[in-house]
Amino acid sequence: MIHFLLVPDSPSALKLKRQVAEQGGRTDVIVGSWPELLVQAGKVIGHLYRHVR
Repeated sequence: MIHFLLVPDSPSALKLKRQVAEQGGRTDVIVGSWPELLVQAGKVIGHLYRHVR
């Protein structure tokens, strides 16, 4: 399962990404603002779609 963490803006996303990385990093967490998360979600859906066909 992937967890998308929504923050209000890009600087907040960068700060939270750094905090996650300092705690050892996570492969199941994606941090970003709404536009950033939409791009990431689109990439995940595209990746899954390519493997289903």
